Amino acid sequence: MHSSVDLKKYKFILTEKENDIFKITINKVRTLNSLCFESLREISDAVRTSNECKDTKYTVITANGKYFCAGMDFKQYFEWKTEGIIANQESMKKDFAEFVNCFLYHDKPLIGALNGPSIGGGVAMVTYFDYTIASEDTSIVLPFTKFGLTPTDLISYRLPLILGMLKANEMLLLGKPLTAKEAYDLKLFNEVVKKENLWKSVIKVVNQFNKAKIEDIIAVKKMIRYNERQIIQDWSNREIESFVEGLCKPEFYESISKYKKS
Repeated sequence: MHSSVDLKKYKFILTEKENDIFKITINKVRTLNSLCFESLREISDAVRTSNECKDTKYTVITANGKYFCAGMDFKQYFEWKTEGIIANQESMKKDFAEFVNCFLYHDKPLIGALNGPSIGGGVAMVTYFDYTIASEDTSIVLPFTKFGLTPTDLISYRLPLILGMLKANEMLLLGKPLTAKEAYDLKLFNEVVKKENLWKSVIKVVNQFNKAKIEDIIAVKKMIRYNERQIIQDWSNREIESFVEGLCKPEFYESISKYKKS
């Protein structure tokens, strides 16, 4: 942690400091907190800012509304169409890479407070959390194959490590969803609580973390992540290349057009 930081104003997220917590709230409620490229960049910037903030010890990510994150926001792709997607592929790769790296190299304890269903990139965020608390109505799903895409955000690497290959295959290949209870039983969530108790549960786990020195917790986290940080960059690059290649295919635009009509 390098220095104190001023809170920035963003379009799609809110940030605040609450005692030891740097709180990031996804606030794109009209589209169920779906991820457009601007919101990706904002989340990446806020997570990096939190990591540099010496006034706080913990980063907590949550969301307003019924959903934690509804995955990709298709609006940009509808506007671009296939030709525009191809023209913007390099900027997309940069945004995806920065999104991955802000989590991969985040040293503070990262706590997820899931207020509802999570899809795609929202599930990817969950795999980076050091501690995850979910409301009872949370569910998760990865519909990559539905849209002719391969996984990104290192989810093809991290999800099998957490769930095991067989269960990860069900989610990645078949798009099978998990309920909050199933995700808890599979060790993807640490706690499942009533929605009204979500923030109270965050404070409780922060108090548990505070029984140790934050420097010691960060040192242990760095050791846990050490091997991953050394070997994973090539994997991430290959994922992003494959994902963007899928976005550039006419079949992707056709699939989201059908989805829009349904």
